[in-house]
This record gives sequence, structure tokens and C-alpha cells, in this order.
Amino acid sequence: MFTSPTPVPEDLVPSPGDVNVFRERLFRVDTSNPDDPQPRGEQVGTALAECTTITVGEEDAPEDLSVLCSRMFVLDGRGEIAAAESYTFADPLSDTDPVTGGTGRFRDVGGEVSFDVQEIEGTDLFNSIYTFRLLHLDDGRR
Repeated sequence: MFTSPTPVPEDLVPSPGDVNVFRERLFRVDTSNPDDPQPRGEQVGTALAECTTITVGEEDAPEDLSVLCSRMFVLDGRGEIAAAESYTFADPLSDTDPVTGGTGRFRDVGGEVSFDVQEIEGTDLFNSIYTFRLLHLDDGRR
């Protein structure tokens, strides 16, 4: 489980083809209090995301907005994990995305990554909490 503080974006008016790129620092998470997971220790990697707006709705149908995102979790010294998601605002946003591959220790990995967003009290920031459930993890014996 990893966490990253994330700023809250302002209200944007997207257009088809708009690309948003995000970068987050990743830290291990102290889960001793499951209701309040907190980052601990040094940075262990970086999360990168690129999201492209596919369709947008009219003023009276903003739920028609659809987005396609690819994410790369670069874990220092261990490799990278790739994930992808597609969603529309008409459907509830899934909190779980499929893992689509990786490099290094994660080269043949599958599984899923789930996320939760929690407000950092007293700020305009949020922590993105990522949890990985991985299949086919390379144990280093190849």
C-alpha cells in the first residue's frame, strides 16, 4: 500500500482530446490505524498518469464526459507497474483498475490496483491511497 498527497484541481471545462498529466510521489503507508492510514518513511517511487478526454457532454448533460487514463507506478529499484482505466461521469468511478503489465520485478505481473482518496485535514490536499493485488510476481529466480 502506498500513498501520495494530491492537490485538488479547480473546476475545468474539458474538450475532446484534452490531455492531463499527473505526477505523485509514493510513500509506504502505516496501516496500524485502518481508519487513518498515514504515509511513513522515505519516498519509494513515483506515480505518473496521463488522462485523455474522449467525449464531453453539453451543459445539460455533463455526465456524458468520458476519460481514458494510463498510469505507471515507478517503484525505485524494483521496476514499474502499468494500469489503465476508462470511465464516464454517468457511471460511478471504479476504485479498482486492472494492472496491464510491468517491468523489472513486475515484468509479467497482472492483477489490480485499487485507490482511495482521503482529504488531508486542514488543507486543500488529498492523499491518494494505492493498494496493489498482484499476480505472477517475479520472485527473482529467473
